[in-house]
Amino acid sequence: MKIHVSLELFASPTQPFCELSGELDLIAVPAIGSGISFLFPNNQVLPINVSGFPGILRVVDVWFTPQGLGSPVSAKLEDVVLGSRDDALAVMQFLQRGSGLVANEV
Repeated sequence: MKIHVSLELFASPTQPFCELSGELDLIAVPAIGSGISFLFPNNQVLPINVSGFPGILRVVDVWFTPQGLGSPVSAKLEDVVLGSRDDALAVMQFLQRGSGLVANEV
């Protein structure tokens, strides 16, 4: 089932870096409070170890869209707060390459 997801990356607690969004193929609609794992990326991308990026992100909101208006289910994932712009860039690129998410830098 295709689920539209979105999350925000921060380079520090007060410095927004980008919003990532895209569709993930999940087995079911995620419940609020459940987690989506990014520990095993696609496209032969190696996992990363960046402080502040847990690899499993909690679902904080779920909403449904009427048929024909895009993905019928969307999930907002928890914000990820990192320690630097370099860490934020590494996580952004990892999620782009490994999960097909699209970044909108701020």
